[in-house]
Amino acid sequence: MMEVETDINEGVDIVMIKPALSYLDLIAETRRKYNIPVSAYSVSGEYALVKAASQLGYVNEKDITLEILYSIKRAGADMIVTYFAKSAFKISSRIMRNDERFEIQRAFDLLPHVVGASWATVGFRMEGIRKPTREEFREKTLEYLKMVEPVFESYPKNEDYAEICKYIEFRKKQEYEKIISGENNEIETRYDRYVDYG
Repeated sequence: MMEVETDINEGVDIVMIKPALSYLDLIAETRRKYNIPVSAYSVSGEYALVKAASQLGYVNEKDITLEILYSIKRAGADMIVTYFAKSAFKISSRIMRNDERFEIQRAFDLLPHVVGASWATVGFRMEGIRKPTREEFREKTLEYLKMVEPVFESYPKNEDYAEICKYIEFRKKQEYEKIISGENNEIETRYDRYVDYG
């Protein structure tokens, strides 16, 4: 901290602390104590450790890279100078954005009743089945919804789409379970409406 104080007293515009990972406490203390931009330098040795450990299969390079950079940022760094910059940019550009998550979530909120329940209702009506059981209605809804699965699986199976494909699979399973268990209120309402009014 004495070096930081000396630099500030000499009029620096930015304080740089290195090596960043070893001095997270100094980054945090500088952030807390002084009103000056804090730069953290993640040195080549930190980069080499991650690269070597990843090549030997000890760590997941993507996960550990993000963890290191997040920890430096959480400690209070305003900016990070790092050899991880290029790979961090590639990783962060692949992380699913909230608006992508919203679009997928919205689709799974609508598709069960817009496609599944609508087709089930028409199917029962065409077959002259006026009073299917609640379970039959749920199963038929799910049967028709599953016909849309090629759309759920239409994104490329590569690293760029890995996060969104994983989220789609999660939401699909979640929605299927809600339909079968009767937890999808819209499907239950559609069933009641069909049984009551045909």
